[in-house]
Amino acid sequence: MQEWKQALGLAMFELKASLKGFLFVFLLYTLLALSVISTLGDSVSINHGIVDLLFLLAFGFVPLFMKPKEFQYQKDGDFWGLPFFIMLSQLPITKKVLVQSRFILYFIYSFPFQFLLLALLYVLNADLQGMLSPLSYITFSIIWLSFGVYVGYIMPASDAGYKANTKKFVFDSIAQYGGSIALFVIYQYVFDYGIVYWTVIFAQKWPFLSLVLSIVLALFGCQYWKSYLKKKMGEIDYL
Repeated sequence: MQEWKQALGLAMFELKASLKGFLFVFLLYTLLALSVISTLGDSVSINHGIVDLLFLLAFGFVPLFMKPKEFQYQKDGDFWGLPFFIMLSQLPITKKVLVQSRFILYFIYSFPFQFLLLALLYVLNADLQGMLSPLSYITFSIIWLSFGVYVGYIMPASDAGYKANTKKFVFDSIAQYGGSIALFVIYQYVFDYGIVYWTVIFAQKWPFLSLVLSIVLALFGCQYWKSYLKKKMGEIDYL
């Protein structure tokens, strides 16, 4: 319990130091999501590429950019990392507390936005209301919130940083984001149903199985990424 309090204190310290920036970016992305959802309205089916893209961004990448610039990745020679995280790693703070604080902070950055997006989508899209009852939509929401954990938590897991020259960093970024976009485009043309629509089907037909599987994946993913961050901290020399 004491370690949790220490981790929460660290997370809140960083959040308070960047509160204005966080609130601005949170509002910006919320308005953007609301604009997209309102544009869709009832005229565009939930089985649409733009809905898939919105969900993949919201539950995979957007939370990363909610962090103010001073708390994002910066380059120092061939090392890419978070200066604030490096500073904390030099203090008499246990790895467990430091790792826990990173995941608490990411949860604060991601969950409110994701929850609000899911709530707005159901309220504003009659197409989705006709497909899913409120209880089924809870299952649907848990599927995506869990996705935001076992996939999205790769973001705090990368806070340890890594060494790479500019050329390699650019190549890795293009490979990661370009590959994701390519898979997304291919998926849209090969399959009749989009990614979000498939999760609607799962929530409709197999709600209990979908719920249990999502929670298990979220728990496993959270533990895996925490272990990954601890391991990377032990491999990197910050001095």
